[in-house]
Amino acid sequence: MDPFEAGQIQRGGGIPSASSGQEAGENGAAAAWNAVVTGHAANSGDSAPAEENEGEVLENWAAEPEVGPLEDRDEAVSRVNSLGETTTLDLGSLSLTSLPSLPSAIVALDVPFNRLATLPD
Repeated sequence: MDPFEAGQIQRGGGIPSASSGQEAGENGAAAAWNAVVTGHAANSGDSAPAEENEGEVLENWAAEPEVGPLEDRDEAVSRVNSLGETTTLDLGSLSLTSLPSLPSAIVALDVPFNRLATLPD
């Protein structure tokens, strides 16, 4: 039997939902998602001061007085600052004993051959 004739598929309308309750749940989920996205966009509208704070925190981390003699924090700062649109950060082989607060855009962090004793919040 043709699905159009049986009423299972409506021309131009797609497949009807199994129940109106399911449709309401989907609409509720969509509304919740829109609220999250809208709230995130509203909170991220002031990104310039946040970037300045991140840069300042990074420079303060690099200038800490209790830095190990082999740590190359200046190179770590350089690598963080040169991220651009990249979501992967390689801080390997810098003999770091701690990590700075990192940008939230980082998805993958590579830190082999370090001496990490503390991690940022």
